[in-house]
Amino acid sequence: MKKLDRINELVDELNELKLGCMAASLDALYHSETFDELDAVSLLEQVIGPEYQNKTSQRFQNRLKRAHLSGSSK
Repeated sequence: MKKLDRINELVDELNELKLGCMAASLDALYHSETFDELDAVSLLEQVIGPEYQNKTSQRFQNRLKRAHLSGSSK
């Protein structure tokens, strides 16, 4: 199986698991010029980081809503 096919399969699996940020990050990284230069830890950081930030932000926003607070000043 070619590397592109493997990456596409991983992207599909991440999307199926509702990890869209990770899927988009992996796809973007694969198509970047620096993909082959990344070590394993750097690749994981760049793929997991945006998903973690998104989930953390969503959790915080949901808690604000439940507390009837607003995350932005009006």
